[in-house]
Amino acid sequence: MATVVRTPQCPALPLEMWAHIFTFVDEVNLWVTCRQVSQALRVEAEREIASNRLRHMSIQAHADGCFSVSGTKLDFSVDTVTAGFVGLSADGSLATYTLNIDPGISMTIPGNTGRYIED
Repeated sequence: MATVVRTPQCPALPLEMWAHIFTFVDEVNLWVTCRQVSQALRVEAEREIASNRLRHMSIQAHADGCFSVSGTKLDFSVDTVTAGFVGLSADGSLATYTLNIDPGISMTIPGNTGRYIED
């Protein structure tokens, strides 16, 4: 069996060029796709996210669930939970967010449907 040696057709781009290119890539592709290409691009994509993107990002979610109180099942729905960026840890390895929960919480109680608004 013959051994195939691949020669790059063009030189590798310096990280400074990748840093500039990554400023045009959306957060999802930067985090999910670009980080998977190589270790060097993973480091650069993470640097771009940490230094330029996190402070402008928020996370929004809708929560549904149920819990039981004294054997009675209660279903609930929280309209919007938003997490806003606070900052990075001293070593830059952890991001801190504050959680803001929309005060409108829907709860379904067996035999009664209503809307509970917390002050």
